[in-house]
Amino acid sequence: MGFTGDESRFSEIIDAHNTLKDPVKRAQYDIEYKEHLNIRRGLSEEASNTKGIERDAVIQAKVLSLLYVKRRQDVNNPGIGDTELERMADCPREHLEFHLWYLKAKGWIGRIENGTFAITVEGIDRTHTEHRREPATRLLDFAG
Repeated sequence: MGFTGDESRFSEIIDAHNTLKDPVKRAQYDIEYKEHLNIRRGLSEEASNTKGIERDAVIQAKVLSLLYVKRRQDVNNPGIGDTELERMADCPREHLEFHLWYLKAKGWIGRIENGTFAITVEGIDRTHTEHRREPATRLLDFAG
């Protein structure tokens, strides 16, 4: 009778067994597993916190507004550099990277020839849409 099992799965099981029976490897595994659980717990907590998502929307709107005003003030030199944008948006670089990635992916901002960020036509349209929506939201807040 020939071998019919999954050879790669069998190797994984043997490796797991060897890791668990070796005290040093087991300790390393336990540390890595605990770190993995902490990362997952942190992700779950942040995902449950709607304040973080609301704060992100505010930062993104602020970046768009800054770039909108810069473009309107000087259409021939519409860009703002990374460091200046970080300072003006009051957002640390490591957090701002997410927002810049998102706004670029949506096509609302882009890097121009000199390497700075500038708002696009789509970004201007988005800013107009958001500003038209704001007064209606405020009226609903006051009515409630």
